[in-house]
Amino acid sequence: MQRYWGKSRTIAIGPKAQSLLREFFTPNIDDHLFSPRRAVDEVRAARAAKRKTPVRPSQVAFNAKMRKAKPKRAARERYSRLAYATAVDRACDKGFPPPPPLAKRPGESVGKWWKRLTAEQRIEVKTWQKAHRWSPNQLRHSYATRVRKDHGLEAAQALLGHERADVTQVYAERNETLAASVAAKIG
Repeated sequence: MQRYWGKSRTIAIGPKAQSLLREFFTPNIDDHLFSPRRAVDEVRAARAAKRKTPVRPSQVAFNAKMRKAKPKRAARERYSRLAYATAVDRACDKGFPPPPPLAKRPGESVGKWWKRLTAEQRIEVKTWQKAHRWSPNQLRHSYATRVRKDHGLEAAQALLGHERADVTQVYAERNETLAASVAAKIG
């Protein structure tokens, strides 16, 4: 159960989603499922495990000192709205890279890649990204529409945690096929 704007909110998660989320569970029930801080720690541990040369004690001390003294950005315990949207954008860019002439080359930094592209190519890349990115809210809308179609408005309202059905109607699109079907039966 979650407290949101002074009201309790329970989010029901089905068995399929639970099986996908299980790997993110931690022993502490109050932990956030997706933690940027834990993700950074996992990336660093994986990088250290892949290392071929031994780490010298001076490197360990230097790295610890630099991380504590001057973090570029300290990873937070949970994602903010903006950080979540940025993570989704980066995942979309990684999953749907632009075609080869526009794509970033292996080992090329983002800055060098962007300088290599002409103004027209940059516009093409932005157009490509716009067509191949999605926002987190699109998942909520499509889920609400599917639940409304299969189980009705009240079920969508309950699963989205809305108090009023008019809010749910903003998320869940009407079933135009059902309207046409009913109209055809009635005559």
